Amino acid sequence: MKKIKYAIYYGILATTLLAGIQVSTTQVHAEEETSTAKFSEGSIGELVWKDVNQNGIQDPEENGVEGIIIELYRTDGSKLAETKTDKNGFYQFNSLPEGDYFAHIVIPQDEYKIVSTKLFGWDGYTGYLQIKGDVDNKLTANVGLISKQKGNIVSTIWEEINPNGIQDEYENGISNITVDLYTIYGEKMKTSSTNMMGLYQFSNIPNGYYYIKLQVPEEYVFWGATNFGKDQFSNYIFINENTNTEMGAGYLKKQEDPWENSLCGTEESCGIIY
Repeated sequence: MKKIKYAIYYGILATTLLAGIQVSTTQVHAEEETSTAKFSEGSIGELVWKDVNQNGIQDPEENGVEGIIIELYRTDGSKLAETKTDKNGFYQFNSLPEGDYFAHIVIPQDEYKIVSTKLFGWDGYTGYLQIKGDVDNKLTANVGLISKQKGNIVSTIWEEINPNGIQDEYENGISNITVDLYTIYGEKMKTSSTNMMGLYQFSNIPNGYYYIKLQVPEEYVFWGATNFGKDQFSNYIFINENTNTEMGAGYLKKQEDPWENSLCGTEESCGIIY
């Protein structure tokens, strides 16, 4: 609380609430007085970002969305102001007098949809947001969006001649290897198979996190690769409107046992003693 001295005159008092917005108040008498005033202005805003994994939290690899329009309304439905998110996805309505408001986020329907929000509904509108004079007036209204653009996974399964986890120029791809794509919730989403060059592909994958399981035919053993474990499961794959080409792996062909199809059957039965 602060004692202030102010003068009120007949006429119009113009107050700038937001950039480009003027609120006019008409005064009906003139006098000088001393009164007790409290500063009750507040703000509404925060962040709009691509919530790729749809967890309601901006993770380090998830960027803000620039140029999204946010509209601010009075409770009577009249628009008070609008702003756009900056290059980092932030927006802010400042210097708001005590009172009730609601906001609307304008989503480019062909590009994004809302996936996570505490204050915004699925229609893009908030409920009433109250600015009070005796509390912290910074209201946080985050919005997570998911892009409707999609990504791909394209990689190769090859036969290891020089087992080093890298496809060398003389190592050929293996055809008819089954590859399964899973969501992070363990649901099988798609199945692909390698072509004669050893290439497999998953196309038009919605943005998000996934993992892959490789099937291994009987004549091969899984040698491994950077992004796969010994159980043939991959690490999590982050798809964000991109094409991932790093999910290849090498298989080592099993060596035939020289005694398996012999007449003796084993070294001992053939009389071979070392």
